[in-house]
Amino acid sequence: MKNNKNLTNPDISIIDEAIQIVWNKKFNYIFKNKELINNTLVVSYDDLYIYLWSKNDNVNLEKLYRNESNFNVYRLSHSFTLTDKDKLGWSASIASDLISRLLPQEFKKNNFQIPKASGGLYHDFVNTQLKLKGKKDNPYITRESYLATIVHEFGHIYYNQHKNWWYSNIEENIDMLSAALNSYSTQKIFSQTKSFHIPSPLFFSELYAFLSEISISENLFPTHFKNLKIFAKKRIKELIRLEKLKNLEEENSVIGENSPHNTALILGSLIRDTHRTEWVSRILTKITF
Repeated sequence: MKNNKNLTNPDISIIDEAIQIVWNKKFNYIFKNKELINNTLVVSYDDLYIYLWSKNDNVNLEKLYRNESNFNVYRLSHSFTLTDKDKLGWSASIASDLISRLLPQEFKKNNFQIPKASGGLYHDFVNTQLKLKGKKDNPYITRESYLATIVHEFGHIYYNQHKNWWYSNIEENIDMLSAALNSYSTQKIFSQTKSFHIPSPLFFSELYAFLSEISISENLFPTHFKNLKIFAKKRIKELIRLEKLKNLEEENSVIGENSPHNTALILGSLIRDTHRTEWVSRILTKITF
């Protein structure tokens, strides 16, 4: 098929750039096992088209080109109206049901079989950020921040593919249940069982994604890195104020499962201070007993 890359625009090619960063060998310590993300479907859109990035060569859609990371770039037209919410950010999923329904059958699989990331194109993203959140204290209004946002979603996908936050292995679950049954059945106070794992908190996905974003930003995106630190300092000062007003016997802390973005902002910086690259293995390793 003819390479039609010249028909695209910078809003399309910037997503190629973000994908290329994830596949950059310099950041293998974050995205070491590419097999976990090779099947990823990246979806973006404007008011006329849906654009798809996939390594699947056999998709019955208009193919624009194949990028340097070996993702094919496809597009299909649509006729629905996108909302500001659709354009505001990115997520490690297909955020819009309207878009999901238009996807080819090959991509209508669960997020472990076909991991997904989606969000608006660059100019829609920035314009909507400015419209809804304003310019002051908003670190997500630059080209660098857009690239960092997509990297962030790949951080979610990479962590989620490890299935670390739930009892996801039926064989291990049955072994643990059987060991527990044996433990209660024996006459001994303590019975011998083999080691077992306890899942990590769900917010570890947000922690991994944030650490992916800030680590790569420090290397490649100095403006975003600077703006993110300014935002973080103001946000944490506000969290300190709120925490001092809480009765933690009756209320949730500003840190924890109920506030994953805040918690990632707090723990992410502390973890990077003490474990510059080792944070990857520490977060991906389940608690073992």
